[in-house]
Amino acid sequence: MALLGGAVYLSSLFTHHEENLRVFFSDALRSARIEEDVLIGETRYHVQAGNTYKNGQPVPDYEALSALRLAYEKTIARRTPLMAIAGTDPDDLEDAIRALEETRSHLAELQETPHETFLVQSALYPIAFLRSLAELERARLAFIESGSQFDAWKYRIAMRDIFSIYRHDLYVFRRAFLRGVPENVRGYATPRKIITRHGILRALDDLTRGINKTESRFRRRLDCTHGRQDLCAHEDLLLPKLIEPPEQSVSPQASSLVRKVTSLLVSAGIPLDTTDSSTVLLSKSLCTEPDRAGPFYSIYPDETGKYRGQRILFTGDLRFVRSEEHRRVPFFDYLKERRVAYVLVPLGHYTCLEIGHDWGRLFSTLAVRDVAVHSPLSAIAPWEMLGKLKKLEASLTSSIVKERDAVEYVATAQRLTVETEIPQDILKKIEPLLLQIHNKSTNLDQMVLDVARTEGEAAHLNKKGIAIDISVPYLFFVRSGFPLLFLSTNPSAVGTLEDLFEVKTTPADSEPYLYYSSMRLDSRIREVLVHDVTLRREILESLSEGF
Repeated sequence: MALLGGAVYLSSLFTHHEENLRVFFSDALRSARIEEDVLIGETRYHVQAGNTYKNGQPVPDYEALSALRLAYEKTIARRTPLMAIAGTDPDDLEDAIRALEETRSHLAELQETPHETFLVQSALYPIAFLRSLAELERARLAFIESGSQFDAWKYRIAMRDIFSIYRHDLYVFRRAFLRGVPENVRGYATPRKIITRHGILRALDDLTRGINKTESRFRRRLDCTHGRQDLCAHEDLLLPKLIEPPEQSVSPQASSLVRKVTSLLVSAGIPLDTTDSSTVLLSKSLCTEPDRAGPFYSIYPDETGKYRGQRILFTGDLRFVRSEEHRRVPFFDYLKERRVAYVLVPLGHYTCLEIGHDWGRLFSTLAVRDVAVHSPLSAIAPWEMLGKLKKLEASLTSSIVKERDAVEYVATAQRLTVETEIPQDILKKIEPLLLQIHNKSTNLDQMVLDVARTEGEAAHLNKKGIAIDISVPYLFFVRSGFPLLFLSTNPSAVGTLEDLFEVKTTPADSEPYLYYSSMRLDSRIREVLVHDVTLRREILESLSEGF
């Protein structure tokens, strides 16, 4: 009898706990104004305003809990996902990873010792992590599309596994870095930061701490959905709040410089589309000189070579070095012998280790522009917001697109979702844009491909006898692109780490660069620059033929 009484007591406790969970999830979803469809077995449920329906009819409380719990999980996957790369197609990322893997093999083959070959082949790029990242995003999108318990399980498993894979690839990179980069290696400067051996090791520690904190968030959320109400957080259901940058104006001088830079590059055969609004002014940059030029970037399609995609160019200014003054560098000496006096030095992953910050902002801005052009939000806006949205849509289709306008456009739409009952299909178009801006994750595949292509070209040039430094110390210290590949600027992965390296305090004039904006330009100098940029491009294309 006592045993029976104990069983009844435990059963009542369990029932009470289940009812508390149902009420909690119902209230949380109602408060966040969530509407979701979920699938449990063969049964589809609709959750709206905290209520659960099947075939249009309310379901009993005892049946509602599983649907409410699943809707809660789905909302988190849609609105505040961890390790998120919204705006990146997983299949395209897989293609870019294959290119990066091939580049790694080419670089490994060119090393002088078996030990160096091993370090490059085993540790230079986080291939396993990037593959797991593509799989995680594929699982997230599948869960959002189906809302099924099975896809939720697959997403949880992919999320559970990615943290150990990230840490392993980071550990392997760090170990190879310690072995391959001598302690007395001399530091170097990027446009805004000072890079030292100690600084990179500190950055790797920061990434480790960041990924550990993100894993803790994942485990807290998992415990929440498994019944630990005390570990649930209301903000898990809320879209990230965008901080609108300050007003941005483009001075006549900056606008004129961008036009001149673009004109020069087009004259040199670089196919920038001067009729399309593909030049972007960022609100913040970690890679451009703060006092020299605005952070303007442009993209163009690259149909040459083995890997097709988009090329990214900084067009706020141009940096050159004089080949005559740097003939000790074999690549510059090679170009000098072929009458290239001014060598263009583009901004990329090895000239700015935090380039992912700028590129992520660039691509997310262009994603917002595409929405403004093809699915304008003004078409569904209430009259009190119509004027503002139309004005921003006009700005987003101008010759220079300002990141500030893109953020304000999406932030305005976000306010619209709070203040009015807009259709769910419209809301779910806005949500990915918010994630892309917040996480700087748009077109990660193109960023990975840029690393693969740039380093692959370096390997190919070495095979052709052009001595570009691809030694282990240089690869791991300068050219690995590890901050980009380990998502250092994606807060959903490692938190906010914008001070990853020491800030540079020396003026740009102390560097060995000639800036286009500082040159005394006349028609003769411009003709020389067009010639040199053209010849550099043609030489590299001919040497890289077949790559």
